[in-house]
Amino acid sequence: MRICRLTFLLLLCTLPLGAAPTDSSAASPDSLLRIAHRYLSRGSADTARALFETVLSAGPGIGQARLGLVQVAIKEEDWGEALDLCEDILEETPRDPAAHYYAGICERELGTQRAGPMRKIAWGRSQDHFEAVIAGDSLFKDVLYQFARLKEYEEEWPEAIALASRQVLLRPEQVEAQVGLFHIYRHYIAETHPDEALNWLLSQENDYGRYFTAEVLRRTRRFTKAESIQLQFLRHRSTLPVQAHYIALARIYASQNDEARAQLCYWKGVDSIATWLGGALIFEDLKYIVSNKELEQYTSLSSDRNKIAFFHRFWEVRDPMPAAAINYRLMEHIRRYVAAEAEFEYYGFRTGFSNPDRTKVLKQPKAFFLNREFNDQGLIFLRQGPPDKIERTMGNMSSFGPTSIDPHQAWLYYASGDEPQRIFHFARHNTAANNWRLSPLPGEPDLLDRDMLENLAMYDSRYFRLQQGNALEATKLVSDLELDGEQAVAAALTTDRHVWNKGTTEFSVPHAVDAFRSSRGRTLLDVSYAIPFSPLREAAGSAEMKVMVEAGISTTALDGRMLGSKLDTLDLMLPPDGKGSYIGLFRQLAVPDSVRLTVHVRALTAPALGSWTQQLRIPSFVGRDFMLSDLQLLLPASSGPSIEIDGIKVVQSPFKTYPSEKPLFAYLQVYNLVKDLQGNAGYSVQYALAPTDKPDERILLAEVKRDLNDDSRAEFRSLDIKAIDAGTYTLTVSVTDKKRVQTLTRSREIEITN
Repeated sequence: MRICRLTFLLLLCTLPLGAAPTDSSAASPDSLLRIAHRYLSRGSADTARALFETVLSAGPGIGQARLGLVQVAIKEEDWGEALDLCEDILEETPRDPAAHYYAGICERELGTQRAGPMRKIAWGRSQDHFEAVIAGDSLFKDVLYQFARLKEYEEEWPEAIALASRQVLLRPEQVEAQVGLFHIYRHYIAETHPDEALNWLLSQENDYGRYFTAEVLRRTRRFTKAESIQLQFLRHRSTLPVQAHYIALARIYASQNDEARAQLCYWKGVDSIATWLGGALIFEDLKYIVSNKELEQYTSLSSDRNKIAFFHRFWEVRDPMPAAAINYRLMEHIRRYVAAEAEFEYYGFRTGFSNPDRTKVLKQPKAFFLNREFNDQGLIFLRQGPPDKIERTMGNMSSFGPTSIDPHQAWLYYASGDEPQRIFHFARHNTAANNWRLSPLPGEPDLLDRDMLENLAMYDSRYFRLQQGNALEATKLVSDLELDGEQAVAAALTTDRHVWNKGTTEFSVPHAVDAFRSSRGRTLLDVSYAIPFSPLREAAGSAEMKVMVEAGISTTALDGRMLGSKLDTLDLMLPPDGKGSYIGLFRQLAVPDSVRLTVHVRALTAPALGSWTQQLRIPSFVGRDFMLSDLQLLLPASSGPSIEIDGIKVVQSPFKTYPSEKPLFAYLQVYNLVKDLQGNAGYSVQYALAPTDKPDERILLAEVKRDLNDDSRAEFRSLDIKAIDAGTYTLTVSVTDKKRVQTLTRSREIEITN
């Protein structure tokens, strides 16, 4: 009875999955096994284990429950426990193919954690298990591919590729094996001298051989030959998905700074997805920067159309200049990938033995474990771009007690905008290979790299104090630095960012966004911006008289969908002293919604750019309620595009700073005033300033009363601020509808200078 009650309670736990019946007849081993496997597939290993153990204790279905426990242990990478369970099964049923299959995987992975003869012995047993399965049924699961991975570990490339190719031929529906075959080929060309690899690949006389011949040529910068092979594939039928060829071409063109062709090829690859493998190859390219949420979204997709949409959204939300013809974040990712191939490739084993984070301070997201091609430096590089500074130490190869100081690198990313300074520590621990792994500290807490502490002292005083050897505060300093390292790594591995090339002059773009009522329920946005001449003069050089500039605006939904965009090209004359700004305006009609607005300014003839992005809720002016537009500030216009209000030529102002000796022009629109029986309406308006730090000290600048026979009006006023002291103020306009006796306000923060 106790077992039945436990079974029934466990079944109740499965209700959210929609698979658990609610009567005791459902407590059958088969039902429990199905539910347990479902939990396991969703990552709930503990629940799956409890269910398998329940079946095991009940009697029937014991064999499948034991295999289920094997799968749980493998899911948790507890290879020793999984192997013990397999051996228990094989003692009773020596020919059990599943037990041999899983034992082969366990012995293979356990071998990576051993060295010398012990590794060879484990891998020999792994091969025996795989061969036992193949002798009985070569179509069992993906046994040929798992055997191929063993041969890949042993760097027996022809055997590995032959086994994986046979798996793909016999079971073409197994996408993981097809992607794995690409990975084995990539591993081969990464570890093999290009001339040797070319000779062997050409001897294969198949599409994979020709494709990876082109990849070797690309990696050795023989772009013309590589391009020719890939284009030839696209002109004729290939056994490989077109996505493989388009991505390769995108990398070729990006390496030659042909951004337009690179982007065209990339999107051709995405938009022509028609197979699981095609989608998987696109995902393989961006898996290094995916978030956990995006990973969950992608793995839940089943249709090619949804995958195409996913990839578009993926890059749209990362685009720093959505209105531009080029998605610069996408281009930067492709270039970073090519650079990572050259500097950060590592196909070796990531074992506990080579992990400098012995106490497991650092926490990695799920997406971190998708990477099998690059070391930890490569992942940080792909996500965050090149560091601003690298500090290196060689380590101390002699021993100090039970350990020694590893070679270390510290990557510094300087504070920028909202981003704080971040320092990432990498150590090459117990290895001579390119296996640089993240570490929370430059060394272990009780044995820090003194040379690295000295190098970092100028960036963070805590490293200086540690270097001084103050034992009283050392424990707290180490603890604080470990926490900083944990937070920095967590941020770096869950985000990615775009950075512009070094040497690019980046400047801020003053701007303002003002909303007004338009027709058919839409809202008119006046987006004013200023292009400062000084950074353009700096980037272009003193001899240039003018510079061509691209200015663009985009309105995107919060999920990245483009709602509207516009591009202008401007020829700007540069004043010799670089003083002043060009003031521009974009006008956008938009449906009220939450959007992301981005404006960029990019010099086309000099390395200079600026941009800003703002998330805002576009207000709605639909309805008959009393409403006000935004409060817009204006500047007198002496020349160029302008509007005329009450005989004064003005332009919309993107600035927050205004000199007291000049008048301040304020503009807003009043909507839906109440009329009396004679059709008359009226309102009063007050203009007041209040110091930001003393909001109660209100200074009345002007007060006006209006009578009109319309329910709406544009209100424009020149404000005298000569007597106002320099400082930061809030300008507030209060409008009172006389008939409603209702007051609305609009405010802007400004700075007044003398």
